Amino acid sequence: MASLTARQLTSVVNATNINVASQSDTIDSSSGFTEPKFRLTNRQASTSTKLIENNGELALENDHLKKDLALSEERQKRYFDFWRSAEEELTRQLELNEKLKAELEAEKSKARSAEQGEKLP
Repeated sequence: MASLTARQLTSVVNATNINVASQSDTIDSSSGFTEPKFRLTNRQASTSTKLIENNGELALENDHLKKDLALSEERQKRYFDFWRSAEEELTRQLELNEKLKAELEAEKSKARSAEQGEKLP
């Protein structure tokens, strides 16, 4: 799909001379402004049509790319949200594990103290 740069588009516009149909201007009675009448040659009309079609294709491609970008951003967000929650859960489990180890050591220490207390008399 061909696309035109701004410079190329300017060249095309400058190369297509617009023929003035007549020197007389039409007057828009509602606004009071004058508008010149223009007539495009067949070549100019063809170029204009091609540019309009190209612009439409580019607009469709742009919309498609915007949708792809939005989907990619959503996937990325879900991916990082998943790993962030997994990391938080792992951290919570490690903290719980440390707490349970400390409780287990305290119970073992109590049990040893109780056994030694029973053996002394």
